[in-house]
Amino acid sequence: MAGISMGQSVDLEQFGQEKPLKVTGNIAANSVYYNSNQNSAREPFTYFLQGTLNVQLYSFAMPISYS
Repeated sequence: MAGISMGQSVDLEQFGQEKPLKVTGNIAANSVYYNSNQNSAREPFTYFLQGTLNVQLYSFAMPISYS
């Protein structure tokens, strides 16, 4: 049984013509307020930070997400 190998192709003619480094991404901030008459151990205020960071060096890309 033969193995499958995958890679990223590089266009060598366009290699030096584009900007070498490109960084893009986004960020989001959310908050939740919770109030109840029930006896609960839940925090009344919670916040979330989420986002993505995309780093590209020539045609090689590395996406990063965080929460």
